[in-house]
Amino acid sequence: MDFQKLAVVDNYQIIVLSAEHFNNIVYEGPKRKKQIYLYHYENHFDVITSVPSFPGKGYCCLECKRGYNIKEKHRCSKVFKCCFTEGCLGITQKAPWRECSTCHRMFAGNECFVNHCRPNKDSLSGSQKFYKV
Repeated sequence: MDFQKLAVVDNYQIIVLSAEHFNNIVYEGPKRKKQIYLYHYENHFDVITSVPSFPGKGYCCLECKRGYNIKEKHRCSKVFKCCFTEGCLGITQKAPWRECSTCHRMFAGNECFVNHCRPNKDSLSGSQKFYKV
């Protein structure tokens, strides 16, 4: 069944998870910037309003479709390895590398450095958690 054709929502990607399939994804519509997550359970569909909390995790990667709790330990192609941020454009912008004066690590441009300095949900920045000797 093609959910995208049944529901006329051109601006959204519909993603369906199923209880019968151990909460795994059973349908993914064409890629869009915005997603609608549906949960199929006993012939009924519910909207998943918080994707990270659905698997009981603090974060959820839309690229690899996995939940995780520790941002710095998530590894997939969408997460930039310097600042551990999804979608960081640091490496693609060809910006000059910048050193953090606190942790002495190098970052690919200003955006990457700002992502590194931004506190996480525990109020710790990257420079407070990682240090290069």
